[in-house]
Amino acid sequence: MSETIKHYLRDFIYILKEEHQKLKEQSNNSEFDEGSKFTYYKVLELMKNQAESFDIDLELIGFHDYEKYIEANEGTGHNKR
Repeated sequence: MSETIKHYLRDFIYILKEEHQKLKEQSNNSEFDEGSKFTYYKVLELMKNQAESFDIDLELIGFHDYEKYIEANEGTGHNKR
C-alpha cells in the first residue's frame, strides 16, 4: 500500500472518529444529528470490517490513532476538539 493511501486513510478515519465524538458529546441532538452520529458509527464499522476482510492491519491505517491521542492527552488539556 502506498504511503499516500495510508496517510489518506489515517486522516479520513481520524476525522470521522473526531466528528462522531463531537456528536456523542453534544446534548439535545436534533434528529438529523442523531442520524449523523449513527452514520459515522456505521461507516467506521464498515471500514473496520472491510480492512479486516482484506487482511489490512488496522494499525497500518491508523484505525486506533484517535483513541490513542485522546488517551495520551487525557487531563492535559491537549485533547480539546
